[in-house]
Amino acid sequence: MGLLAPSALLLGLLAIPIVALYLLRLRGRERLVSSTFLWRRTVHDLEANTPWQRLRPNLLLILQLIALAALVLALARPYLLRASSISGDLIVLLDSSASMRATDVGPSRFEKSRQEALRLMDHLPQDSLATVIRMGDVPEALVAQSRDRETARRAIIQAQPAVGGANLASALSLAASVVQGERPALTVVLSDGNVTGLQPTGMLPFELRYESIGAPSGNLAIAAFSTRRTEMGVEGLARITNYGRQSAATSLHLYTDGTLYDVREMDVGGEGDHTVRWFSLPEATILEARLVPGDTFTLDDRAWATGDTGTRIRALLVSRGNRFLEKALSLQPGLEVTRATLDTYSTEGDHDLWVFDGFIPATLPDGAVLVLDPPAGSAPWVAAEPVNIQATMPSGGEILRYVDLSNVHVREAVPLRPPSEARVLLDSDQGPLLAVWEEPHRRVAALAFDLHDSDLPLQPTFPILTQNLTHWLLPAVSRGLAVQPGSAIAVPILTEADAAWVETPSGKRTQVAPPFPARPFTLEEVGLYRIMNETPEGMKTGYLVANLFSSIESAIGVSVLPPLETQQGREEGSSRSPWELAPWLALIAVIVLGAEWYVYSRGY
Repeated sequence: MGLLAPSALLLGLLAIPIVALYLLRLRGRERLVSSTFLWRRTVHDLEANTPWQRLRPNLLLILQLIALAALVLALARPYLLRASSISGDLIVLLDSSASMRATDVGPSRFEKSRQEALRLMDHLPQDSLATVIRMGDVPEALVAQSRDRETARRAIIQAQPAVGGANLASALSLAASVVQGERPALTVVLSDGNVTGLQPTGMLPFELRYESIGAPSGNLAIAAFSTRRTEMGVEGLARITNYGRQSAATSLHLYTDGTLYDVREMDVGGEGDHTVRWFSLPEATILEARLVPGDTFTLDDRAWATGDTGTRIRALLVSRGNRFLEKALSLQPGLEVTRATLDTYSTEGDHDLWVFDGFIPATLPDGAVLVLDPPAGSAPWVAAEPVNIQATMPSGGEILRYVDLSNVHVREAVPLRPPSEARVLLDSDQGPLLAVWEEPHRRVAALAFDLHDSDLPLQPTFPILTQNLTHWLLPAVSRGLAVQPGSAIAVPILTEADAAWVETPSGKRTQVAPPFPARPFTLEEVGLYRIMNETPEGMKTGYLVANLFSSIESAIGVSVLPPLETQQGREEGSSRSPWELAPWLALIAVIVLGAEWYVYSRGY
């Protein structure tokens, strides 16, 4: 037996004033007399009574001293050593993925894993080191190799679930990096098994234990929800998926700008889908689909989409004639293209997108600018001479999503010399061929060659590239943008904005600009985000929608992790951990104080 906080025993000195109060207390007894003549003896006794008297047995005093002793011992944190199943250091992996918010075990899976992690800390041997890792898409070490149990417990209590996934391989790699030398270690994975990255590289330098959190259960989810504008008007589509084995009945409610518009009743077969379509929807900014009633996993019971309000994007194409470019632009929904020649070009007119093919004006207009085949030396960021291109090297990123430029061949180009902050999307042996960058009140995308001098317009990827560049140049704030929750994005703000804020679904507001470009923003919630742009014409509001739409997270049935190559487990009970007696001593103090109050109330 030992004490974790022996200095608290000094509080036992409080017994001295308690005893002193009883020594100083004047004691008198009530007497029933038949004559006042007999009072003389009582008065005589009172006069003889002095403050300091011999301490007599007193039940109230005994109970108060027992309560004080119990409280002081509780603060000193006495403990007994007992056999522990944990040998060596402990590493706890807390699954913080979206599925851990399910409430099939109360109050939630994540809270259950938190309680289990705290229990493990209570059984940790005194000389062991504790590590706590929050396992998300990117793992985070909350506490690393610490002997301070309170710090580890506080980190566990303050940890919160996220809305993304859980990458097991990355979390195990991080756990392996904190293991010190040859010290034995145990890693405990607290998860429902809905994880990604199941195969870390190499043998893990610790014993691995998986503790399953949650109960096998089904789940109905909105797996897809979107709108589009057609010649017949705005159409909507939703797909409901049943991740359970049993058929389930549900009701799908559709809201347009907060008003209930339609209700669909349906039965979704086990492990099946049900698709709902709407035609000629009313014009609305925000549409929301809800499953009623909800279930134990609420994040996928609601989904949002932005309605196409019919706003058209006005583009001016200045070119000598380029059918490839004209066709690619005409395929963009909501884009109205006006054509002009080099002779008829004018800065007058209210255009959202300026497209210059084989031409650059002396001063670029504000807003969104797309430049193709710039003349040599026509701008500071354009090379002075055209060169032959032997090899191209595409990069990655969101702008090149679904775009394959690995097989693009270019005969001749005038390489770009973009600003240092520019993103090069297509490089070559002679310099950048495709780059994007931001300037004050302007976004620029530049392609360094004539489309006719390459096979790019002949490839299926060309219309997609044009669309992605258009979306980057014009973030389409008024129409909204669908993004994946848990990801960090470059907030799409208007080019004319002087400042911008993002308001989360819970109402928290964060300024993202200035400075420009806007700082990356992490979507930590599922729902509707508002983007507020402060422009010279006033405040303009746009939207982002973050829907779960994850089959891994919505399939909340508990999974089993595959076997992983780790060190062999050690014999249980080979170590001893402290068992604190403080809670029991505090309980004894409360009981004794209750007894003391009862005795006092009885007039003792």
